[in-house]
Amino acid sequence: MRRRVLRSWDKGSFVSGKICRGEKGEFIKMAVFLLFLLLIIDFIFPLAFSRAQNVDVFDLGSIVITATRVPQLLKNTPGSVTVITEKEIKLSGARNVGEVLERVAGIKINSYGFNGMSSLSLRGSSANQVLVMIDGRPINLASSGSVDLSQYSLENVRRIEIARGPFSALYGAGALGGVVNIITKNPPRKTTAELKLSQGSFNSSFYHLLYGSGKDKSGYLFTIEKDYSRGDRQNSWRNFFNLNGKITYFSSLFSGGYSQDKEGVPGSLSYPTPKATQNNKRSWFDFNKKWSWRKCRFLLKGFLNQNKIIYENPDRNQRDTTKDKTLGINFQNTIFLSSKHNFIWGVDWREDEVDIRTINGTSRIGGKRKVNSGSLYLQDEVKPFSNSTLVLGARYDNHSVYGSQLSPRIGFLHHFGKLTSLRLSWGKAFRAPTIDDLYWQEDWGWGMGLFGNPDLTPEKSSEYEVGIEHIFTPEILGRATFFSSCIDDLISWVETSPWRWEAQNIDKAKIKGLETEIKLKLLRRVFLSFNYTYLEAKDDREFKGKFLPYRPQNKFFCTLRYKIRPELLLYLEGKIVGKRYTNRENTQKLPSYSLIGARLIFNPNRKSEIFVKVDNLLDEKYEDVKGYPMPGRTIKGGVKVTL
Repeated sequence: MRRRVLRSWDKGSFVSGKICRGEKGEFIKMAVFLLFLLLIIDFIFPLAFSRAQNVDVFDLGSIVITATRVPQLLKNTPGSVTVITEKEIKLSGARNVGEVLERVAGIKINSYGFNGMSSLSLRGSSANQVLVMIDGRPINLASSGSVDLSQYSLENVRRIEIARGPFSALYGAGALGGVVNIITKNPPRKTTAELKLSQGSFNSSFYHLLYGSGKDKSGYLFTIEKDYSRGDRQNSWRNFFNLNGKITYFSSLFSGGYSQDKEGVPGSLSYPTPKATQNNKRSWFDFNKKWSWRKCRFLLKGFLNQNKIIYENPDRNQRDTTKDKTLGINFQNTIFLSSKHNFIWGVDWREDEVDIRTINGTSRIGGKRKVNSGSLYLQDEVKPFSNSTLVLGARYDNHSVYGSQLSPRIGFLHHFGKLTSLRLSWGKAFRAPTIDDLYWQEDWGWGMGLFGNPDLTPEKSSEYEVGIEHIFTPEILGRATFFSSCIDDLISWVETSPWRWEAQNIDKAKIKGLETEIKLKLLRRVFLSFNYTYLEAKDDREFKGKFLPYRPQNKFFCTLRYKIRPELLLYLEGKIVGKRYTNRENTQKLPSYSLIGARLIFNPNRKSEIFVKVDNLLDEKYEDVKGYPMPGRTIKGGVKVTL
């Protein structure tokens, strides 16, 4: 089986009941670390601080688009939305999108080693149940439905928006668990050049060059990146190249790019592949045109994604070539009926083409496959009272293979004064069968092998959530959200006869959980944030009551930012991930683990930066996925210069 294929419910893990003894030890370890850290700050640097007064240290003023398809302040968004700002991305020092998303409540990233692929789970969903976009352009592969987040760097990212819960009412298939929208940087207003160089453990090197300029209503921005690493295991090397550009001309925007990611595929410890390699090639083009007329705003968007994956394993005489091509067009009209009433409608059209070939030219899916879909969506946003917002939305999708689907959604927001907000939402969503699910053909002879099913129906979910947000003081913000969902007609690969697996709609799952977050400014130069996720994701059919694989019941993350001097900043982070089952029978599990990381940033002047980053400071041994060990302590340092 190719490295990139992630079957719907075969990855993930969970613990049962309350926090177990092993996890208590991890939480105690992290608490001691935080207490020790605060004592150092309080006693060694007591004169450096004073209590902050009336300082807005929160993200409530961030402008988000993903949750409603129109720009609005985060504090006025009905639904659970998180924004990772450009500043937070920079401070984290994360290598790719997967690493920075791991810091968000409700998200679990499963990494297959230091240079391995990264898959996303949001509120217990599988990787192919979360829609991932770049500037509103979906990037999930039509073949597998998932995204390898390790292939997307952060140097050109302006912010990331995460909308949790069912969003098929706006975005159709694939948004069953939520939406992640990666928003890239726009051309600068003046000529800007930026150079970044870094070196680190495992002979890792990274080079990044950005150049752009702008004048009046036009501009351009180009970036080029090169990333190489020997890796921490045999055959875990990586050689990555990326080139992209964005051009704006009045109300039109053009963007495109090309990337190539060559890497060794070491396999698991149980089934090593010391000679296997994979070559991932991606190219894309995106066009946006905006205009206004009276009280209406219009958006026309077109995009083209092309992906080619070549997996080779000489030891097994295997060579699989997968070609994905997606063409899409979207038209949207926003009508501002009044200051308290906005209406949105739009149409989407999309065509996916997949071709998968073996070393002898045999098709894995019975020839080149094409599927297409068309949709109409409506959304009405009203303010029944000055401190309330009600959003009603629905979408109708019609697909060439599985037919039509209707996805409704309701969201409500109420502000109790200026300090407390209540959010309620309910919606239905679906995840379409992938090309692999529908047409995969891997015949081993005598009736054995892996076989897709063209009669599959979409996975369906219904979810509701209740969230509250409160500002305790000008320096303390707290959030808590409870959610519950039921997912039916889950697609699983079932052994129908000895050594014969087929894709079928036989599974059902129930998921519920609690996401909490606290942000506070302790002192004038100290900012602290916590988030904790409690999750119960259980099978509701064949293994009724058993936890879904690789869904940890407890996940905790914290960050501390300390500005020692105006030019010197210390950034610390800690993470605890609870035990996870690795199989559906819940007979095998991975132990919990805790990680501590640190980053020191020195700015000798406004145009230069020197940084040092240490991950896994305590050199802990752990695995996100069974058989794929993660690295111990790693160190990286570098410089960034703006010309």
